[in-house]
Amino acid sequence: MIFAVLKIVEQFIGICKNKNFISDDFMFPNCIIIGGQKCGTTSLHYYLDQHPDIQMSRWKEIQFFIEEYEWHRGAKWYARQFKGKAKIHGESSTPYTNYPVFKGVSGKMYSLIPDAKLIYLVRDPVARAISSYLYGFKGYDDKRSLEEAFVDFRNNEYIDRGRYYFQLQQYLKYYSKEQICVVQSEKLRSARMETLQRIFRFLDVDEVFSCDLFFEEKTVNEEIMQRPKTKKWVRMIIEEGKPLNGIFKLLSKKQQKRICDRLIPQGIAVVKPEISDELRERIKDAYREDVAQLREFTGQRFQEWSL
Repeated sequence: MIFAVLKIVEQFIGICKNKNFISDDFMFPNCIIIGGQKCGTTSLHYYLDQHPDIQMSRWKEIQFFIEEYEWHRGAKWYARQFKGKAKIHGESSTPYTNYPVFKGVSGKMYSLIPDAKLIYLVRDPVARAISSYLYGFKGYDDKRSLEEAFVDFRNNEYIDRGRYYFQLQQYLKYYSKEQICVVQSEKLRSARMETLQRIFRFLDVDEVFSCDLFFEEKTVNEEIMQRPKTKKWVRMIIEEGKPLNGIFKLLSKKQQKRICDRLIPQGIAVVKPEISDELRERIKDAYREDVAQLREFTGQRFQEWSL
């Protein structure tokens, strides 16, 4: 019953837009957080939105430039996601750095917003790969054991998403080095204000701005492996707006949670699997060349990383 009602509401909203009952006052973003997954993009999206000169999209993970997701909606739909008079408008979609699973993202982005500034959050690639697997494992997307998931590194999404320089090369075909800011996730946690000030300088906004909300933690800690997580189809509705095309996105996070808690049973808690020393070393070896290239490209040492 509730899904039928939501569908009717969605259709009504579409009619209103077509009849111009909803304003078409829109603009394109000039800042994109392109990833990486499990690197703190949720936190950074939130922190940037606190700055008076920056307005981030209400919904993280718009995923517009992905052919398989929202590209079909068109540029006008995308532009409607950004309103207001801030100097910087931005969005964050971690699948933008999930090549080769999603191809052509950087080209589509450049065709629409060639002058945009791109922010790429990176984290110890070994820790990121394991965290990404745990996210899928807990969400029932991947039922393989940890060892099975990393038995082959060829075309392995967990590995490829942490090849940061490999992912950046897709953007360097179109965007200049000066348009890309690579930010170390560990620094965002341990030296937050210094890291945010660096990003503010990159975006050419007031770099001395600060607020108490900058010290809130928005990232999800891996200890929640011990807590229940909703089934994949539930998360598709809430996080991606499918199959109801964004109806849940009209609700507050609190309202969304209330609906899910009352109507949709959650999954069971799982035990966090342990990684063997042998597998950890194999993953390190898979990243050594890419990390060396990233260090040369950025001039950063990433001293907190395990390799």
